[in-house]
Amino acid sequence: MVEISDINKLNAKISAFKTVYNSKENINEILYITDFDYTITRKYNYITRERFHNTYSIYNQDAFNGDQTSFLAEDKRLFDLYGKYEDDSSIDYETRKNKSFEWYKLSLINMSNEKINKESFKKMVELSFENIKFRNEIKTLFEMLIKENIPIIIISGGIKEIIIEILKTLHIDGFDSYLDKKRLIVIANSLLDENDKIKNWNEKEIENEIIYPFNKNIIIKKDLEKYFIGFKNIIIAGDLISDYNSINEIEIDKEKNVIAFGFLEYNPKKIKSNFNYKEDSMFKEYISIFDAVFVNDQGYQYIIDVIKKIFSK
Repeated sequence: MVEISDINKLNAKISAFKTVYNSKENINEILYITDFDYTITRKYNYITRERFHNTYSIYNQDAFNGDQTSFLAEDKRLFDLYGKYEDDSSIDYETRKNKSFEWYKLSLINMSNEKINKESFKKMVELSFENIKFRNEIKTLFEMLIKENIPIIIISGGIKEIIIEILKTLHIDGFDSYLDKKRLIVIANSLLDENDKIKNWNEKEIENEIIYPFNKNIIIKKDLEKYFIGFKNIIIAGDLISDYNSINEIEIDKEKNVIAFGFLEYNPKKIKSNFNYKEDSMFKEYISIFDAVFVNDQGYQYIIDVIKKIFSK
């Protein structure tokens, strides 16, 4: 299901973006920003009712002859302890922020292993790829943006090396070149440092050295100032409210210069037969923030249709 917050407002934004796109100086005007886990990828299998992998759960020590037992036990303990703080808006903001930071830091420490090397990540994806599912038409979207030279920022609290390896499996036309030219930027947590040595996350006490849902706004502002000066119109997609909030520090009129798409997936194991998402508090929050909300297992066709309107002459 696709729910539109205000169709007249959305159409006005599309018209304004179209004018910008067709101007002679549009190269520094429109930017596409997206989350990765459960935005580019799907969250649930609505047939089996199981949860798909993200870049943390795809981490597999078998890729470098490690022992999964202790890692998996700690990973489950951390999820059970901290998982609720990421998207439960009934918990106060500061508590969610602090607990999420603890979760991401401890998870990165748990993943640190001296046996990891650059080849490990490709192997991890190969071992677990059947448990990762892309949203429909994501390849088409990326190729359309690359063809039209629209810069793409992927900002995620996930693992950078794994994100890149997963994206390579899509075989996106122009992907490597766009990445090399820094027209596509992946901002995420790297397990390896610039010398391809495992990072010591025990030493990462400064909040902004670790990317997690509640500091994306600070991180992305820094990279925009470095790579994309002058962009005034943003198309953004995410599965959490914090993904939309990642542009809070950017000096931009959100009412006019941002088109926002939200993916909201309900746990199929918790949905009852009489469930009406339109009466749910989370849906009401999403529809008040995003221009369009995609409920449950939705793909990118609507977003592609919107962007095609922007690109039309």
